[in-house]
Amino acid sequence: MKLIQKNFILMAGVISTVLGTAFLIHSFIKEIYWLAVASAVLMILGLIFLAIAFGD
Repeated sequence: MKLIQKNFILMAGVISTVLGTAFLIHSFIKEIYWLAVASAVLMILGLIFLAIAFGD
């Protein structure tokens, strides 16, 4: 994998994980469960992106 692709995937993973975690906590506090599920999916995708970036 090219270095530019790796850095892009790494940056997307970090941003997705941080935003997913922030929205997940906020959603559970406000009891908006559909947003909590979407945030959890976003966080998991971010972790997958991080695994791809560090694994290659």
